[in-house]
Amino acid sequence: MSASSRPERAPARRLTSWGRQRAHGDSVQPVFDAGLTQLVETDHRLSPEAWQEPSPGHTPGHVSVIIESGGERGMISGDFLHHPCQIAHPEWRSGSDTDPDQAEATRHSMLGA
Repeated sequence: MSASSRPERAPARRLTSWGRQRAHGDSVQPVFDAGLTQLVETDHRLSPEAWQEPSPGHTPGHVSVIIESGGERGMISGDFLHHPCQIAHPEWRSGSDTDPDQAEATRHSMLGA
Protein backbone atom coordinates (compact mmCIF):
# COMPACT_ATOMS: atom_id res chain seq x y z
CA MET A 1 0.00 0.00 0.00
CA SER A 2 1.51 3.33 -0.97
CA ALA A 3 1.27 6.52 1.05
CA SER A 4 -1.24 7.86 -1.47
CA SER A 5 -3.51 4.81 -1.12
CA ARG A 6 -3.61 4.70 2.67
CA PRO A 7 -7.07 4.21 4.11
CA GLU A 8 -8.75 7.21 5.66
CA ARG A 9 -8.70 7.26 9.43
CA ALA A 10 -10.41 9.19 12.13
CA PRO A 11 -8.70 12.39 13.26
CA ALA A 12 -6.09 11.73 15.95
CA ARG A 13 -7.08 12.49 19.51
CA ARG A 14 -4.41 14.46 21.29
CA LEU A 15 -3.94 13.92 24.98
CA THR A 16 -5.12 17.02 26.75
CA SER A 17 -2.97 18.87 29.24
CA TRP A 18 -5.22 17.48 31.96
CA GLY A 19 -4.74 13.95 30.57
CA ARG A 20 -0.95 14.32 30.52
CA GLN A 21 -0.97 15.64 34.08
CA ARG A 22 -3.17 12.78 35.21
CA ALA A 23 -0.95 10.16 33.52
CA HIS A 24 2.15 11.76 35.02
CA GLY A 25 0.55 11.97 38.45
CA ASP A 26 -0.49 8.33 38.65
CA SER A 27 2.28 6.68 36.63
CA VAL A 28 5.46 8.75 36.81
CA GLN A 29 5.39 10.90 39.92
CA PRO A 30 5.06 7.96 42.35
CA VAL A 31 8.32 6.51 41.01
CA PHE A 32 10.08 9.84 41.60
CA ASP A 33 8.48 10.17 45.03
CA ALA A 34 9.77 6.70 46.00
CA GLY A 35 13.33 7.73 45.09
CA LEU A 36 13.55 5.06 42.41
CA THR A 37 14.72 7.27 39.54
CA GLN A 38 18.09 8.15 38.16
CA LEU A 39 18.11 10.79 35.44
CA VAL A 40 20.66 10.07 32.72
CA GLU A 41 21.63 11.42 29.30
CA THR A 42 19.68 10.13 26.31
CA ASP A 43 22.68 8.11 25.09
CA HIS A 44 23.42 6.55 28.50
CA ARG A 45 25.21 3.19 28.45
CA LEU A 46 23.61 0.84 30.97
CA SER A 47 26.26 -1.89 30.45
CA PRO A 48 28.55 -3.06 27.65
CA GLU A 49 25.55 -4.94 26.21
CA ALA A 50 22.77 -2.41 26.75
CA TRP A 51 22.41 1.30 26.10
CA GLN A 52 19.88 3.99 25.38
CA GLU A 53 19.69 5.48 21.93
CA PRO A 54 17.77 8.69 21.14
CA SER A 55 14.65 8.01 19.08
CA PRO A 56 13.05 11.45 18.72
CA GLY A 57 9.74 12.41 17.20
CA HIS A 58 7.18 10.72 19.39
CA THR A 59 7.90 12.86 22.43
CA PRO A 60 10.78 15.16 23.34
CA GLY A 61 13.64 13.16 24.89
CA HIS A 62 12.28 9.79 23.75
CA VAL A 63 14.84 6.97 23.87
CA SER A 64 14.92 3.31 22.92
CA VAL A 65 17.02 0.62 24.60
CA ILE A 66 19.43 -1.39 22.47
CA ILE A 67 20.59 -4.79 23.75
CA GLU A 68 23.40 -6.81 22.15
CA SER A 69 24.54 -10.24 23.26
CA GLY A 70 25.98 -13.31 21.59
CA GLY A 71 25.99 -11.66 18.19
CA GLU A 72 22.29 -10.80 18.38
CA ARG A 73 20.76 -7.35 18.69
CA GLY A 74 17.37 -6.36 20.02
CA MET A 75 15.58 -3.12 20.70
CA ILE A 76 12.96 -1.95 23.18
CA SER A 77 11.43 0.68 20.94
CA GLY A 78 9.11 2.43 23.33
CA ASP A 79 6.47 4.49 21.55
CA PHE A 80 8.27 5.42 18.36
CA LEU A 81 6.56 2.28 16.99
CA HIS A 82 2.85 2.20 17.77
CA HIS A 83 1.89 -0.86 15.77
CA PRO A 84 3.82 -3.80 14.29
CA CYS A 85 2.74 -2.73 10.79
CA GLN A 86 5.04 0.30 11.15
CA ILE A 87 8.01 -2.09 10.94
CA ALA A 88 7.04 -2.90 7.36
CA HIS A 89 5.72 0.62 6.72
CA PRO A 90 7.71 3.16 8.76
CA GLU A 91 6.08 5.91 6.72
CA TRP A 92 2.72 5.15 8.36
CA ARG A 93 2.25 7.80 11.00
CA SER A 94 0.64 7.87 14.41
CA GLY A 95 -1.56 10.71 15.56
CA SER A 96 0.20 10.84 18.92
CA ASP A 97 3.65 11.83 17.58
CA THR A 98 4.60 15.35 18.64
CA ASP A 99 6.83 15.74 15.55
CA PRO A 100 5.45 13.42 12.85
CA ASP A 101 8.22 14.13 10.30
CA GLN A 102 10.94 13.41 12.86
CA ALA A 103 9.10 10.30 14.11
CA GLU A 104 8.92 8.93 10.57
CA ALA A 105 12.63 9.67 10.02
CA THR A 106 13.42 7.93 13.32
CA ARG A 107 11.50 4.81 12.30
CA HIS A 108 13.38 4.68 8.99
CA SER A 109 16.73 5.20 10.73
CA MET A 110 16.21 2.85 13.68
CA LEU A 111 14.77 0.10 11.50
CA GLY A 112 17.35 0.50 8.75
CA ALA A 113 14.51 1.02 6.27
